[in-house]
Amino acid sequence: MTRALGLLLCLVPQFLVVAVLVAREELGLRRGVQVRLEVRPIDPMSLFAGRYISVPLAISSLDSKHTRFEKDFGPGSVVYVRLERAEPYWTAAEVTSRPPSGPEAVFLEGICSERKRIEFGLDTYYIPQDGADPSRLKLALLVRVSPEGRGQIEDLLVEGQPYARWNAGQHPASR
Repeated sequence: MTRALGLLLCLVPQFLVVAVLVAREELGLRRGVQVRLEVRPIDPMSLFAGRYISVPLAISSLDSKHTRFEKDFGPGSVVYVRLERAEPYWTAAEVTSRPPSGPEAVFLEGICSERKRIEFGLDTYYIPQDGADPSRLKLALLVRVSPEGRGQIEDLLVEGQPYARWNAGQHPASR
């Protein structure tokens, strides 16, 4: 076996693993449903992460008066939050230990934290260093939810506009 063939046999499987993971994620998101979720923003600054807006989802802390819980979930439990279309935001209808079934079921997978909150990994939106701060305005997240319950942020809506369009309309003095 030549040295080049040995190197190729080592690199090709690694490349294929990465390619399959990326393709699987992309396919899931392309087949996914776009949902608009209410957020409760905070504008922190991190020296290591850059400028971002913390956008905790309103459905991260649920009220049992408005949402059906299959059972009481402990910290670290994987849960599935079934979403229902409503205006202007999608709402949480049910929290279960298994993914809801059915072709029309839209749900997000999350993990219960110690404070009886559900973490979805969707609570940070990075903005440009010179971008305007929208944290005191009405915000919503557009999230693409895959059929497997994984969510990915598509955009931050500021007063109903995509962040880039809203930011372009801001005066340089207000940044």
